[in-house]
Amino acid sequence: MGNVTNNKGKNSSMRMNNTVTIGIPAFNEEANIAHLLNDLLKSEQSGFALKEIVVSSDGSTDKTDEIVKKISKANKTVKLIINKSNRGQAVCQNQIISRCQSNVLVLINADMKIEDKNYISKIVKPIFLKKADLVSTALQPLKPATFFESIIYKSVDIKEEIYAKYNGGKNVYTCHGAARGLLVLLRSIQRI
Repeated sequence: MGNVTNNKGKNSSMRMNNTVTIGIPAFNEEANIAHLLNDLLKSEQSGFALKEIVVSSDGSTDKTDEIVKKISKANKTVKLIINKSNRGQAVCQNQIISRCQSNVLVLINADMKIEDKNYISKIVKPIFLKKADLVSTALQPLKPATFFESIIYKSVDIKEEIYAKYNGGKNVYTCHGAARGLLVLLRSIQRI
């Protein structure tokens, strides 16, 4: 791909063979989707090129589609898939996966708030360094307020501890959260 200019305007001799697609399944996210997209578009791109941000709207009945369309007109990196009915997050994720042409796909929940400009870079770095094929962000649970919440909190804590001990924590059970990054090998898998 030759030389690239990073988002601060500095010329870089690094070859940008590392590409990232960000996928966002969304259902009625008018309150947050613009903030999320703008935060993602302002993110630092360290060691990769952002190919596209794909929002799969899952039959949204609010202004989610309008907001994403407006942002996509101003920035061609943002794409919108509109589902006429609510079909579920898995369907939206599969739509995003099937159109992904990047090396890495990052799936993000539409209700997230991103405060770190290096958030995406931190997710994809272990993949591009060939230290992982699948990564996720850690969730910080809220402290329980009731006895029942304390039971649930402790059970989740025990489960996490067990998963962390299995294979030194390097397993599919520890890879969940509000954002997941994965090496895209899916096109070759789909052909089998």
